[in-house]
Amino acid sequence: TGKQLAVDFVGRFENLAVDFDYVRQHVTPEATLGHKNKTPNKSDYREVYTPEMIEIVRKVYARDIELLEYEF
Repeated sequence: TGKQLAVDFVGRFENLAVDFDYVRQHVTPEATLGHKNKTPNKSDYREVYTPEMIEIVRKVYARDIELLEYEF
């Protein structure tokens, strides 16, 4: 896309444990990753978002979706 991010590393939620470990090793080795407000429902967002919700997210996060090469 020709656009650049102003950071050296971007962690992804889908790789949270591995990416957090990478950051932890480079920044704060003693850091831990807690989990609060855990949702008991493990539904895929595509099963619970309405078409209107999808459009809102698509518009609000358009730049992130493009820069991070996500498909939504």
